[in-house]
Amino acid sequence: MHGPQWLRTTENNWPKNLNCDFSSTDPSLRRFISRRGLCSKILTDNAKTFKKSELELKNLWKVISNPTVKAFYASHKIYWQFIIEPAPWWGGFYERLIRTVKLALRKTVGITTLFRDELETLLIEIEGVLNSRPLTYVFSEFNEPEPLTPSHMILGRRVNSLPPARLNFDSNLSNRKVLIKRFNYRERLLNMFWTKWSKEYIFMLKSAYCVKPTGEIKEFKIDDVVLISDEKFPRHFWKLCKVVDVFSWQGW
Repeated sequence: MHGPQWLRTTENNWPKNLNCDFSSTDPSLRRFISRRGLCSKILTDNAKTFKKSELELKNLWKVISNPTVKAFYASHKIYWQFIIEPAPWWGGFYERLIRTVKLALRKTVGITTLFRDELETLLIEIEGVLNSRPLTYVFSEFNEPEPLTPSHMILGRRVNSLPPARLNFDSNLSNRKVLIKRFNYRERLLNMFWTKWSKEYIFMLKSAYCVKPTGEIKEFKIDDVVLISDEKFPRHFWKLCKVVDVFSWQGW
């Protein structure tokens, strides 16, 4: 949940919250739970509004008097945790990912003019792109590595999105031309986001996993599973490969 960042409209529409106060945070939390399911832990920054939300949520547990309802919420109680105020690095694992998304958004959506429905569709498709990224891997029944993504955690399966497409003008109807033009424009923006964000994400992974704390470069070993990056790969596609042999520089 985030407040005004880069979007400007005459109606002050933002991707999520209009205001970062409890009156807007509470409905956003309800929408999130209805869409993704009940969560057990929420990790947030130490914003006063979130602290207020936590107090309101605690009071909510107290006013529920129905034993059945109390038993249900007691077994599904949400634990709201704040990172330590003088320790912003606590949120580094998600702040770095958010930074790559914001950077790609500014370079693509930030310089465009979109209708509200177009923007909403584009952001939801971008959400699908982000939730299809590999977190780790599991081996299939054929002993092939398969990516485990946020979508598996949220939906229990991988997200299947519509493939990239480009419509052709095959009619003289002006309305059809406009629709096709806007569709192709949105597809182009989505492809631009994928190209820019995937590069930033791969670079982030390389800096995090390929370099040891001492500065040494990690060497591949047999049976390691690696992520293959190729600009020709379509959106949502991440190719994993298993290292079967290693050739050292001295042997060349």
